[in-house]
Amino acid sequence: KRFITAARMSDWSVIREQSERQQNDNRLSVSPIKLTRTLSIHAVGEVECSPDTFTFTITIASSKTSLEEAQSSVKRRSDYVLQVLRNSGIKTIHIGNDIKRGDTIEVKRTIMITNNKNLENCRKARSFLIEKLDDTVHCSPIECQISLNQKVMKREEVFKIAVLNAKSKAAAVTQSLGVYLGPIVSLSEEKPTEKKERGFESNRKGCDMFTKLQKPTVIYSCSVSAVFEVVPLSKTV
Repeated sequence: KRFITAARMSDWSVIREQSERQQNDNRLSVSPIKLTRTLSIHAVGEVECSPDTFTFTITIASSKTSLEEAQSSVKRRSDYVLQVLRNSGIKTIHIGNDIKRGDTIEVKRTIMITNNKNLENCRKARSFLIEKLDDTVHCSPIECQISLNQKVMKREEVFKIAVLNAKSKAAAVTQSLGVYLGPIVSLSEEKPTEKKERGFESNRKGCDMFTKLQKPTVIYSCSVSAVFEVVPLSKTV
């Protein structure tokens, strides 16, 4: 009986040792919780963009007692206008006609210049027609537009500029704090804004306002919020 009891005590000792060893191993295998230090930065990017398509409309009207006379009058001036536009290098032209009958017959022809890429050509042609023709020929203001392709390119560019500005600000802050700037943890972008700055007015009589103004300009801006990881310099060695 004593032998059996001693044997059982020995077994219990072995079991206790194994249990304690396992507990020690478990304590050693538990990794400490990593605390990540971060830095939040807000930055803005801006880029200028000039319109790349220009449109204006020329309306020619004539009121006569007969349809033939009204059409002849409109055609004569219309041919002159089209020749001036071609000489100015303007090719994308759309023509529409309208006839109204009353006490007299009014014939109206609309010549629309669309998607022209050269603003200077539009300015010269429009100013020349205003100077040479009477009030029966009306030239609308020049409309400035930015093509979809250029909008997409500029929005991508302004986003990249905003991110670079955020990195630059973060680098300046971490340098002053004596820490190392790590990678971007998260990045969010606010909706880009579009602001017309100058050159978006035009006048029919006298002189063309576009000839006095600078080239029309649109400013795209974008705001980003970036969170960077920061690490003490001693840990980067």
